Amino acid sequence: ATCQGQRERTRHVTNADSCILHGATHGRGLRETAPCGAQACWEDTCELAGWTPWSACSASCGAGVATRTRGILAIGHTKGCTTGLTESKACEEQPCEVVDCLWEDWEMWSACTCSCGGGTKRRRRSIKAAPENGGALCDAEAKEEVRPCNTQSCEACVDGAWGKWSDWGACSASCAPAFRVRHRDLERPPSACGRPALGPQDDYGHCGALDACEQDRDCQLSDWSPWGACSAECFGVRERSRLIVQYASGNGKKCANMTLKESGPCNPAGGEASPRGCGPDPQRACKVGDWEDWSSCSLSCGGGQKTRYRHILSPAANDGPPCEDALAEVVPCHAEPCRTQVCRDCVWGAWSDWGECAKCGSQRSRHRVVESMANACGKVCNPGAAKETGECKSECDKPFYCVWSSWTHMGECSAKCGFATRMRQRQLALEQRDHGE
Repeated sequence: ATCQGQRERTRHVTNADSCILHGATHGRGLRETAPCGAQACWEDTCELAGWTPWSACSASCGAGVATRTRGILAIGHTKGCTTGLTESKACEEQPCEVVDCLWEDWEMWSACTCSCGGGTKRRRRSIKAAPENGGALCDAEAKEEVRPCNTQSCEACVDGAWGKWSDWGACSASCAPAFRVRHRDLERPPSACGRPALGPQDDYGHCGALDACEQDRDCQLSDWSPWGACSAECFGVRERSRLIVQYASGNGKKCANMTLKESGPCNPAGGEASPRGCGPDPQRACKVGDWEDWSSCSLSCGGGQKTRYRHILSPAANDGPPCEDALAEVVPCHAEPCRTQVCRDCVWGAWSDWGECAKCGSQRSRHRVVESMANACGKVCNPGAAKETGECKSECDKPFYCVWSSWTHMGECSAKCGFATRMRQRQLALEQRDHGE
């Protein structure tokens, strides 16, 4: 054995008569034992690795636990390892934020239970934030309130009346433009013979003193391109164009009513004599050419636009049918988001005023541009024309007439029972009409 064993030796009789023993004195035995492997069998032969670094704390704030471990490199065939392989200790990365209890704002008052003779209305609120990490408890206050209402007699004629305006609510955004709203309830509904309360129930207003969500930047246009070639040797048309090199943002000047393309007569141009060989201009319909290739995108990310044009090859002449088709199209491009952005929807600008009528019974045109292109997270513009041509007359100006608009639909009833009110509206407007209409 390698530990706590024994060994032995023997001898034998060579002369029985004399009992002389080899290697020993007379009177001893023929077998002898002696110890060997005297070291203890339970000696510790466990070999361990070093401790790993302490782990991250189990809680991001407040009390937590960190651990570290070690492994066994070698173990003997004797007693084995009896020491620990894992250690733990308390830790705290940072104190947790203390959150105090907070009441929610009151809800709006409910409708009155009676329209006259005395009723009640209620409003409620709840806990907006419960206390955390030793925060203060909510004050012991009412969770529901009851108030009398419509205490007027049911027999007398009582006019309706609004209550006081509530405080302004929170702004709809942390940067301009933003809006806020306040509300008022119908404090006293009218009786059967009374007059209803007039005026809005909700009031909206701008939030002042806020930084703009976008940097103020004016719209900028490129210079006009040179005039293109004339579309015909006699009584043709030519065009020139310019581009939007910077779109308006924030409170900057918009691109509204800024023409991007101009067309004019040629051979002859305005004020010039007709070229030699060109007789009287015959009647003919307007003719439009094919679409050009799309332009490059106006932005590399965040939502830009690209445009394509087509041209009037031959304008209408001598009361011929005018061109009615669009001469420009705009589509979104590079809608992928930039690194930082504010969602912005695409918005068409207003149509410009109609241009002068070229000739009685001929045509005129008007333009519009994309006032604000959508970025990657905004809504794109509905496809539409950037230029319109239409028929016109050179008669005297049309007179304006004062007319009522149509009634709107009836609004919601102000109460679910008893006497209540609902409203509809119409507006007084000016309309330009031909004589005799």
